[in-house]
Amino acid sequence: MATRVRLDDVAKLAGVSTATVSRVINGSSQVRKETAQAVLTAIDTLGYDRPGFLTNPAQTAIGLVVPELINPIFAEFAHTLQLELAHRGHPTLICSQAPGGSTEAELVETLCDNAGVAGIIFVCGRHADLQADLSQYQALKKKGTPAVLINGPREELDFPSVTVNYRQGVAQALAHLKSLGHRRIALVCGRDNAIPAQLLENAFTELTTADEELETCPIIPTFYTFSGGESAAASVKLAEATAVIAGSDLQALGVISGLEDLGYRVPEQISVIGFDDSALMNHTSPALSTLRQPVVAMANAAVQLLEEQIDNAQAQSNHLTFSPDLVVRQSTAQPLN
Repeated sequence: MATRVRLDDVAKLAGVSTATVSRVINGSSQVRKETAQAVLTAIDTLGYDRPGFLTNPAQTAIGLVVPELINPIFAEFAHTLQLELAHRGHPTLICSQAPGGSTEAELVETLCDNAGVAGIIFVCGRHADLQADLSQYQALKKKGTPAVLINGPREELDFPSVTVNYRQGVAQALAHLKSLGHRRIALVCGRDNAIPAQLLENAFTELTTADEELETCPIIPTFYTFSGGESAAASVKLAEATAVIAGSDLQALGVISGLEDLGYRVPEQISVIGFDDSALMNHTSPALSTLRQPVVAMANAAVQLLEEQIDNAQAQSNHLTFSPDLVVRQSTAQPLN
């Protein structure tokens, strides 16, 4: 193993020094148990074999279920959660729902019955769909399997949740656009059955209705995809909006593409704000103004809530919200008129 492992890779993932990694590999007793476990988890995560005397550890693996990994925000959540779990001594088993592949219920069954995970974190899973069957979550609760829900709180499920504060995000976006002089602002969001879309739409409706300075602000539901945003561009044009708030960065990029196909220039003729601040949004053309989800803080909180359940089956089901931050770039500007 000594010839295969790069100590600096293991040290970086475990959040320790290379000297500490070396002491763990050599079986030193001068390393705290928690630190040694973090190093061993990093070794497991990187796919290297443990030294013989360190095999057969107690199983503390955590399952992570995400809708897909194509959407960069889900990939970012998966990466951040895996790092935080590794630092706390938990290997991570990541499952995504590829079209035509295993259902979420099948993935959960595999994680629990075959992999024997200590708990599961769901990122915008079926719990975030108001039309979804929740029996798999109820079965988890009945079996006593700890779980945490990210971005899709459900009061009827007795699991803790971590959610971005959509109302605060919308308020920031509207304030920015109003400061530039926009008064007719459209919202492009997801379908009504998606809880994040519903929370976004409710916040937008409440805030725009109460603001006498704003004109009628249309809501355009579509899919949380680039093509969904692209198809919404025609409705944005028909509404004669001068600015758009989108429910995701992919939607926002699709809106920009669709508007440009219709002859609009962004931001000269219409401003666009996304939601997530996922990877590469600073490098699009124009660079996208967007609402940044605090992924690191949300991931850390989710792992903490999961560990509290693992350590104490009677832990309270807390529901935490985190405010996004508006990142102003080049896709917003003053309206022409």
